[in-house]
Amino acid sequence: MQSLKKKEIPIIEKDKFTKVCIDDFALKKRKKYGTIMVDIESRRIIDLLESREINDVIEWLKTYPNLKIISRDGSISYAAAISNAHPKVVQVSDRFHLFKNLTDYCKKYILKTIGIKVRIPTIKEDTTVALLNKNGYNSKSKKDKISNVKELHQKGLTKHEIRKQLKMDIRTIEKYIGLEDDSEEIEDKDTRFKKHDAIVSKKEGNIARVKELHKQNYSNSAIARETGLSRHTVKRYLDTNVSPVHGAYGTYSGGPLTPFHDDINKLLSKGWTFKKIEEFIRGKGYGGSSSTIRMYTTRERRLFKQIQSDPEKTELVKRQYLIKLLYKPIEKINKLTSDQLSKVLKIYPMLEEIYKIITSFKELVFSKNVAYLDKWIAEAQALNIDEINSFTAGISRDIEAVKNAIIYDYSNGLAEGSVNKLKVIKRIMYGRNNFDMLRKKVLLLENRRKIN
Repeated sequence: MQSLKKKEIPIIEKDKFTKVCIDDFALKKRKKYGTIMVDIESRRIIDLLESREINDVIEWLKTYPNLKIISRDGSISYAAAISNAHPKVVQVSDRFHLFKNLTDYCKKYILKTIGIKVRIPTIKEDTTVALLNKNGYNSKSKKDKISNVKELHQKGLTKHEIRKQLKMDIRTIEKYIGLEDDSEEIEDKDTRFKKHDAIVSKKEGNIARVKELHKQNYSNSAIARETGLSRHTVKRYLDTNVSPVHGAYGTYSGGPLTPFHDDINKLLSKGWTFKKIEEFIRGKGYGGSSSTIRMYTTRERRLFKQIQSDPEKTELVKRQYLIKLLYKPIEKINKLTSDQLSKVLKIYPMLEEIYKIITSFKELVFSKNVAYLDKWIAEAQALNIDEINSFTAGISRDIEAVKNAIIYDYSNGLAEGSVNKLKVIKRIMYGRNNFDMLRKKVLLLENRRKIN
């Protein structure tokens, strides 16, 4: 570091640069940011600025008199600074950020509209369900089991004979025999289900009240004051797609038991008891708690019970596979078939429009047919989706840079890659550097780099 301090920064010939890309980088994450400039032709880092504020960037850019093309992301601050410093410069919005912003907005809409799993008519009977049916595992509700135990007990069978016939724990049989006919335990719903129903009922009441106040011409702020809800919640409750049931309800987020799910499902289909299942998966390396296994098996039993109670056979499609379709074709998604997708689209027809709008935007950008952009914006706005409208409003504010992204091949990839390089240098220096030291090291390294 001492030898670095003695070295002089290479002289920057600012008048020779005409095509550059700029981006911000973190000097101290979430607190202080700087700006990096990369020469598109030589692919070298030209300079660093210890700020990304508009006035500082304007003065910095003015020191580069011959700039003709500047590639950047969708930052309003950089757009304003470039326009002020060099009004005639061609600004090019980065295509990657355009695609990312569009898919992020579409993902936000899907998360808001669709539950974490979508129930569709079964295409083909699930193997696990078929095995469960074959073995008769957990095919009855708790109420039916209690009724069977009591009926066999009244016929004079001993507890051990009932246990063998019903394949139940002797303690459970003793408990069921001792229950009164009007006992609350005979109800199928446990405490958690009752609590969930109460929460849903309360939320339904809040949604109904918010909508009623809205009909009375209350503003969102007035409704928030009247109900005690936040304005964000009020806006969400006024959405036609709002659901009182939490999107993640009834799902499992993953944990130490996740790698053993398939094993447990197969063992359940064979009629294995909880204790045997626990012994088996612990032998395969599971180190979690017993309660986690118990909760998972209970969920699987409940799911099977719900499937059996359906008038039609159904299956579940995970929302995460529908989100993956924003980024890749269905052929590259192993756990989603075209038949399943078509059934989901019948339930959520707007989802098909979302996929179409993303596909048409990609085709528009890569076709370099800039004349079609205004038509695409009109088609996107016609969907009347808040998230899509936010995206179209953003590109409309920066329309010239977006059109240039379609016309020209320049991108901000060089700047993004250089920011990664900058992060590596900062780590190597263990943060023991001020901005001047960092700038000197980066520029010295870039000056030594050979360009093919």
